[in-house]
Amino acid sequence: MVTGNTFLPGVFDAIQPALESLSWLHRIWVKFVDCSGTYICTPVKKQQSRFCGLVRSHPLGYRRCRETAVRCVHLDKGTYHLFPCHAGLFVLAVPLQGDAGSFGALATGEVITPSCSTTQVLEKLQDLGLNQELLRQFYQEIPVKSHEEIRMLGEALYALGNIGFRRFKPSTGDGLKDARQLARDAAEYIATNYHQPLTLEGVAQMVHISPSYFSHIFKEEQKQTFTSYLTEARINKAKDLLKGSDLSISVIAGTVGYEDANYFSRVFKKNVGMSPLAFKKRFNKSKC
Repeated sequence: MVTGNTFLPGVFDAIQPALESLSWLHRIWVKFVDCSGTYICTPVKKQQSRFCGLVRSHPLGYRRCRETAVRCVHLDKGTYHLFPCHAGLFVLAVPLQGDAGSFGALATGEVITPSCSTTQVLEKLQDLGLNQELLRQFYQEIPVKSHEEIRMLGEALYALGNIGFRRFKPSTGDGLKDARQLARDAAEYIATNYHQPLTLEGVAQMVHISPSYFSHIFKEEQKQTFTSYLTEARINKAKDLLKGSDLSISVIAGTVGYEDANYFSRVFKKNVGMSPLAFKKRFNKSKC
């Protein structure tokens, strides 16, 4: 749910659907917290774990949870972080920064890694005097995430932070649609700039998301990898030039983004089934 806030007006109405989608997709609770550790925006359809709810029901537990949330804001910018909370569970967080400095963070509800120990977690909470059997029962409900799942979730959270707070407008209705739009924007950029020395990392930086998550959403949207899409764009343009000009193979190679004409010829043959010269001769012969 969204509570009142004096900054970024309208943004939380836009970010809410993305929190819902991310929480549903990864089956985990995701929140936006401000610099005081207050939960400003949380998903409606996915509730906080009962384990964390029980811990926060104790005044000291509540204070410690707030301190963990504040810590999320002051981590290094530009990436996601996985760190243990006061109870020994793990939190994924992405700190957010605007023109005026840090203003909050996106963070997951606590997760368990394969190395977590029930005994160690319960020992950290003994001074709260909470019902140990309930804690143990609720602990079993917390999702266990593999290292690969944590990496993917971290990339998604990082992308949401960049998309949501840099590109969302109040009228935007779906964070996943916005991610798909970024993939389409990137495809249009490739179509215009195929002759440049493009890299996945460079295009990802242009659309303000991490390379691995950009690779994921680009493949989801375009049904092919970034590299194959770029190669296809360059080869299609090369075919047009081979058909419609008297340019040499080396000039055409440079025109479509290949500095090495021999490498261009190998890529062309692999994708078309014949060399650029053979393609040119066949096309010119068919016109006779």
